[in-house]
Amino acid sequence: MSARFLTRVMALCGLLTAIPGLGAQAAVAPAPTIPGAPLGINLSEWTSYHPEWVFVDAFKGASEWVSQRVPLGGPWNTGETINLGADGYPAWLNQNQAVAVVMLKALSGRYPGGRYVALWDGDGDLQLTQDAVQVSRNGNRIEADVVPDDGIVLRIVRTNSNNPVRNIRVIMPGFESTYQTQPFHPRFLTNWRGFKQIRFMNWARTGNLESAWSNRTTPSYYSQATARGVALEYMIDLANELDADPWLCLPHLATDDYARQLARLVAARLEPGRRVVLEYSNECWNSAFEQARYCRSEGARLQLSNDPFEAQLRFYSQRAIELFRVARQELTTTHQVTRVLCGQNVNSWVATTMMDWRNAWQELEAFAVAPYFAYDLGDPSRQWDVSQWSVERVLDECWRDLGPMLRGTAANAVAARQRGLDLVGYEGGQHLVGYGGAENNTALTNLFIAANRHPSMFFIYWSYMQGWTAAGGKTMVAYNATGKPTKWGSWGALEWGGQDPFTAPKYLALRMWADSSGGL
Repeated sequence: MSARFLTRVMALCGLLTAIPGLGAQAAVAPAPTIPGAPLGINLSEWTSYHPEWVFVDAFKGASEWVSQRVPLGGPWNTGETINLGADGYPAWLNQNQAVAVVMLKALSGRYPGGRYVALWDGDGDLQLTQDAVQVSRNGNRIEADVVPDDGIVLRIVRTNSNNPVRNIRVIMPGFESTYQTQPFHPRFLTNWRGFKQIRFMNWARTGNLESAWSNRTTPSYYSQATARGVALEYMIDLANELDADPWLCLPHLATDDYARQLARLVAARLEPGRRVVLEYSNECWNSAFEQARYCRSEGARLQLSNDPFEAQLRFYSQRAIELFRVARQELTTTHQVTRVLCGQNVNSWVATTMMDWRNAWQELEAFAVAPYFAYDLGDPSRQWDVSQWSVERVLDECWRDLGPMLRGTAANAVAARQRGLDLVGYEGGQHLVGYGGAENNTALTNLFIAANRHPSMFFIYWSYMQGWTAAGGKTMVAYNATGKPTKWGSWGALEWGGQDPFTAPKYLALRMWADSSGGL
């Protein structure tokens, strides 16, 4: 990290005392130093309205199909049954039926414009509308000019059931000759290159009810942006491209065969010698999630404890170890493996309960927590008070909360270290969001969005990572990559794929840390 670059950061962000009314804590923030703990990133859930530019083929971000009528007109979705094949494409259309998807929806025009090319296999007719204006059609090829506004609509208005429309591609400008061998958008790669680990929990839609390997999403499925999640092949390919370690989450209903097949695919496709991080589901300690309730039910069924929460944690631990054993057998000759259990940052008893059940720690390399700060500011009992605060006061509270939050981290680090394990972060960062009804407080939401955009977030995040390292943390996988701020949170380090980094203080801090951190 050069002094010139840091000077530019401070000048462009207007940090420290140059900002009238800047929070007192930020005014005395420590100067950035060469950091220690490596940094990873959680990728955001991929949808048709997500602002990240992941693929140069926009159709990989297509929505679920909706049924319409021919000639076009009437409701957007008639609700008529759509006869889908195993690949997710319509196998046939009913009389006077059309089907439609949207791409790049509701992004306020923040996606690439220009000449798009639509290609497809099979016998049928397609239309591109909304932001797209068709300029030519030649066989199974349409060219359309796109002026970004509210998204692109693609309709299938005819398909031959003996040779149905399939393998649709909608290629962004300039990528027709390379989209097959270089599927990821170069800006997406630039944004996240240099982060040590990529956690794919959201890409995989971890928490869904998938259990059989045969039901997983494949690269040939019509879209990668549905509730089925992104194909594992793309996760591995992205890890190879970014020279990063993939952090993969097994579904909570996964069979042993699922774990075996996943590991075999990783062994065959991930660059030899790379590390893969294995996790069982996500936050199985957190009763807000279906997978945690499943673990509680199974723990009770197996009578693992008279205490329901302890039984829940014990089942999570033992099922994780069972799946890790299966997967690791397929990987150890080709790759390094980190097996990790994940617990609660504020409660190290959760950690010891998980690690000590049946000596699970002997078959792990790491324990993980998610140290979020400022969680209490979204408490519904405080919403009317906090919503009247200034942005500066919110930022001061963020600074103050770093200490108590990191004391929990330190306790978990001791527990892990006593068992010969590293403490890593599966998620982490700010938690400025209303919950329990407070998410509907518009003033609170706007205040939290403003705080996330404030330049002093750069120094808060930098100090957060310094504190994490000092507390004994190793790799931190920040939450998360890109996302539009809403009442449900301002989770994204970037708000959209093409955002200028110097307008994104959280991203800027993470980017600089990732570029300068060493290996621990």
